[in-house]
Amino acid sequence: MGSLFVVRSFSDNCDISKPAVTYILSYILGMLARYCPLEWMSLIRNEKGDTLMPSLLKSLSYIENKFPQTIVNLLETPKEVEPISMDNISF
Repeated sequence: MGSLFVVRSFSDNCDISKPAVTYILSYILGMLARYCPLEWMSLIRNEKGDTLMPSLLKSLSYIENKFPQTIVNLLETPKEVEPISMDNISF
């Protein structure tokens, strides 16, 4: 699925899928654009320096072009689901 690095690796016992990280990034960028439009526009216009711009553009491109197809592929891929035994559930 390619490489998308937004954050440093999590500890060994924490496993977050690439689609989940991409969704979180998309959510954060969407909230920034909606609720902080001045900051968003200054980022897009490259007013606050160019250090974040390459990563921002690459992330936006990935979200727009690759993420929808990734979700479609996940939804179309059949998954084996183990039935839940009622013996293991306590109320």
